[in-house]
Formats: sequence, structure tokens, C-alpha cells
Amino acid sequence: MQNAIGVFDSGLGGLSVLNSAATLLPNEQFIYVADSLHAPFGNKSDEFILKRCQVICEFLIKQNVKCILLACNTATLACVVTLRAQFDVPIVAIEPGLKPAVIKSQTKKILMLATQSTLQSNNYQSLRNTHASDCEIFEQACNGWVELVESGHSLLETNNLNLKVIKQYLSDIPKNGIDQIVLGCTHYPFLKPLIIKCIKQSQYENNISIVDTSNAVANHLKTILLTHKLLKPNVKHSIKQLTLYSSALKVDENLLNSLCQLSVDFKGQFES
Repeated sequence: MQNAIGVFDSGLGGLSVLNSAATLLPNEQFIYVADSLHAPFGNKSDEFILKRCQVICEFLIKQNVKCILLACNTATLACVVTLRAQFDVPIVAIEPGLKPAVIKSQTKKILMLATQSTLQSNNYQSLRNTHASDCEIFEQACNGWVELVESGHSLLETNNLNLKVIKQYLSDIPKNGIDQIVLGCTHYPFLKPLIIKCIKQSQYENNISIVDTSNAVANHLKTILLTHKLLKPNVKHSIKQLTLYSSALKVDENLLNSLCQLSVDFKGQFES
């Protein structure tokens, strides 16, 4: 497939960003790479993440993509500068939505939910110092949330097991002031129904907004395509199908259908 947009993440979480991009850009074709064999990136070193991202970018460029969307907060903070210097195609990336949360917050108390690698990265600390110096930021690494999405369990099912995985990181959050929760991992939007239920059960004092930057990234992607004159013209009968590769041998088709708004053509394992 020529002139498609390449999208990748450590697993299937990046589909949350792709869904927004596909809605905004209905005439574009997308190729998605899920590095599920190495998910999550959140507990890996920057060196490992860079090597995986280089392999995936090289693979996508061989597929003649015109642009790459890096749909992983952890990878963005770890190595997007290096990737942009190495590869010629435009690379659009997602980062934790701390800046919009600061703008929206009335109490200046914000909860950042992300992976351990994201929270420990120098680039995240720089982001925090630049945009949130006047805020109180509560940071929580949510081990097991990525695995919950990748497991194929019904994400809308508010059973005790699913809620337990979510509650263990939300139960100790201060209830006197937080009004913004940032989803700092692209897997987390798929857990939003469970997060909302846990918030309601915990009876927080403030109305809480959940910040997900998927739509903002999709808009930025459109701007980049326009700037580089890469945006496809409108066509009457565009084929809305996602071409997907994975580093894992098998992908749960039911899970794909539940996470992705497009019909999925799974091509199998990409050479890694």
C-alpha cells in the first residue's frame, strides 16, 4: 500500500490515537504496527525502546508510508528526537497531555497516570517544569493497565477483577482538590469507562475531567500532512480498512474489533 500513514505503539494501545486520526482523515489509508511481543514499553530502558522504534520505522518506510505517527507516550519521550534526525519522513508523536490539563485546571491539582518509564524520563520532567511549575502534580505509574488492555478481557465489563486492577492506583488519591486526570499512555483511554466508575465510587469532591490527547494529535497530524502537501484529496468511495502487522505471531481478532473503529486486515508478523 503506497502513501499510507504508518502508526505504531508497543501494542494495541495506539489504536486509540488511530481511531481519532481515521475519523478526522477519512480518505487516508493507515498501516499499524503493534510491537505486542515487547509490550509494554513502560518498563523498558530508553536504549531498548529506541532500538525497537528504529526497527519499526525502517519496516514502515519499506511499506512506502508518507508519514509516521508515533502513538506511544513512553517512546516519544525516550527517542522521538533521535528518530526524527534519522528518518526523512515526517514523524508526528504523542506526549502526555499535561499542558492542556494545566490550562483547564481550576484547582491546579492534577493527577498524571502513566507508565514508570514516562514518569522517570528527563523529557517528562522537563515538560512538567515548563508547563506545570505552579501546579501540584500527583504522579502514578499504573502497572498492569497495559496488560489489561492487551489481554482481550471485556474493557466495558465492570467486574470485580477489572475494577480491582484500576482501583489499586486510584484509591489513595487525595480527594480534596484534583480536578484533572491525564491519561499519559495510549492504552489508558480504553479503560476510561472503568476509571470513571472508580472515580464515582470514590466520591471525589470536585468534578473531574479526564484528559486524552488523541484528538489533538490527530489534528496535528492533519496539519503536518497539509504543510507537506501530503493530504489525500476527497474521494467518494474510500476504503476504510486498517492494515495491521504485529511482532506477535497471533492477534486476537475479537480484541481488534473491539478496539479499532476500522475493519482490520491482519497481515501477520512483521520482520523484526
